Formats: sequence, C-alpha cells, structure tokens
Amino acid sequence: MKSKKEENWGVLIEELHSKTDENAVRVIVSEALKEKRLVDDSEVTKLVQQELDKKGLITNSEMESHINAAQLKMIKWVVGTGISAVAITLSLLKLFI
Repeated sequence: MKSKKEENWGVLIEELHSKTDENAVRVIVSEALKEKRLVDDSEVTKLVQQELDKKGLITNSEMESHINAAQLKMIKWVVGTGISAVAITLSLLKLFI
C-alpha cells in the first residue's frame, strides 16, 4: 500500500513524463517545491542574517549608510578646508595691504 505522499510524487512524475514543454515542467516542479517547502521565507531571511552576522559581513543597506556617513564627513572637511583657506587668504591680504 502506497502512502499519500508516494502517490502524489508518482502522479507528479507521470505529469513530468507526459509534458514536453519546458515551462510546463518548471511550473509543475515549482508547485511541488511549494508544497514540500520545509522553511518559510521569514526563516530563510533569519538564517541568512545570522550567517552574515557570524561572518562579519554587512548588507547593502548597512553599506549604503556607511558610505553616506563617509560622504557627509568628506563634505564637512571640504567646507572646513575652504573656509580656512579663505580666512588665510584674507589675513595675508590684510597683512600686506
């Protein structure tokens, strides 16, 4: 006596043999994988995040925030350097004029 699972897989295999269109086979396989899903999307996301944390890697959004912070710091330094260059130039002009 076959179990219900074995019967479902048997039907799936028969459908695969009867289909010749590649897209139809992909649809059947994807439906079978959805039915047999062992973990859901939230668990996968959680596992990926744990692995990234273990290895010390960062995600795209974290990288973007670090880049934005560095760009902001660079802008502040450029503005500060420009102001000090103008101040030095004006003081030298006052000194010699």
